Amino acid sequence: MDRSVGLSACLAHFIPWDNGKIWVSPHFIPVLQAAKLTTRQAFLEYSQGQKCKQNQYREVIRLELPDGSRAYLKRHWKTRFLELASNWLCGKIPASPARQELEACIKLKTMGISSMEPIAFGEVSETLGPGPCFLLTQEVLGMKLEQYLRDPQSLAYRSTEFRHKIIYELARIARTMHQNGLHHQDFYLGHLLLCGDIQSQNIIREFKITLIDLQRVRQQLPLPNRWKIKDLAQLNYSASLIPSITLGDRFRFWLEYFQKDFATDEAKVMIRCILAKTQRIAHHDKKLQARKKKLAER
Repeated sequence: MDRSVGLSACLAHFIPWDNGKIWVSPHFIPVLQAAKLTTRQAFLEYSQGQKCKQNQYREVIRLELPDGSRAYLKRHWKTRFLELASNWLCGKIPASPARQELEACIKLKTMGISSMEPIAFGEVSETLGPGPCFLLTQEVLGMKLEQYLRDPQSLAYRSTEFRHKIIYELARIARTMHQNGLHHQDFYLGHLLLCGDIQSQNIIREFKITLIDLQRVRQQLPLPNRWKIKDLAQLNYSASLIPSITLGDRFRFWLEYFQKDFATDEAKVMIRCILAKTQRIAHHDKKLQARKKKLAER
């Protein structure tokens, strides 16, 4: 995929600011001006808000804009060396994590998959690859599916009909992504938000599921089965931790995901691979939790 063409298409409805160093959505121009976020430096040096995540590579800040709305500012300070090396060895120009997430937001929307609303984007190019970059997105009002499906008071916990609707929508999202060559790489229920009035019975008719945390989304056409298997195993593993999700629910998901191809040998092999990968993820997670517990006890 030509990165420059992809970015140009994504920024078609954005406005360049700061001599083209940043791009902003025209809908948010007044609020960004009021917040004094009008230059690349202002975004990279922003020090207010609540830090949600931070490590040597990136940080995520939740901030309140002057109009009362909230947004998330993701700043990436450097790209992991192995990712840079992998791109160069494959003859690809490395793209910044912010650019990859922006492109993923736009692509998912064109496929009919609900995602985050980008507000502003900027990046710095360096000799060996992308330098510091940022992406500001509007906060998605919703609840993580992982949390919602665990709640005995939730409608999905009590209503088989609603749980099945959620399953069908999850299968549609996964199938649509994979048919279009996208794979998420962190396709857990914690990265899928249930949006709508979750306290109302109308949620059955009016809900939508929004996919977030897109910085690792990649596109490859045709998409190799190993990437489909990874996504589906991650989803299957997070579902296995929720008591209300039954074997019947999983079977319903496979039927909807594979549709008319469900009975083929390829689908059967894929399901076996997904189950095996799920076990490996579970084993890895168990070791990780044990390591964290050991560190906490020191």
